[in-house]
Amino acid sequence: MDYSLYKLLEELSQHHLYFTVASQESDSIVVGVDVPGQHWKIEFFASGKIKTEIFKSNEDSFGEEEKLIDLQKILNINIDGILKSQVGFEKLFAMLNQLHLVKKNISMAMHREGDCPVMVKVEIPGQYWEIEFFESGEVQIEVFISDGKIYDQEILPELIKEFAD
Repeated sequence: MDYSLYKLLEELSQHHLYFTVASQESDSIVVGVDVPGQHWKIEFFASGKIKTEIFKSNEDSFGEEEKLIDLQKILNINIDGILKSQVGFEKLFAMLNQLHLVKKNISMAMHREGDCPVMVKVEIPGQYWEIEFFESGEVQIEVFISDGKIYDQEILPELIKEFAD
């Protein structure tokens, strides 16, 4: 099946799959799809080529501090302000300040819906992080890891079928 951007968005909507659309480069549009335990990055290029990368949840049982230390090492950021803050939004602002310092290396988005925590999504080569900041000061982090394979559009019907409602 040949996918256009509009066909994919229509199919994702029909199956009630959560997605975002963004432009990272001048020659492509990226559709991010979040399903239980996975994040898909589907990139549509002006040339007509479509690339899909699948990130699967790394369900290691690391605590907040251990995961933040991993992120510190990967991005070369300072997490002292994040760890010392007791208030959730102080931690959020400390994290955002550090991420803005290295923004050239990452793709970042923030999301908040209703009374839910603020979620910062960080994408770096081969990894996708969802960092949730609660008003109470709690921070939850889920890390998704890519196996490095880049798929063409042929995998899309299989992925959608697996997670369709």
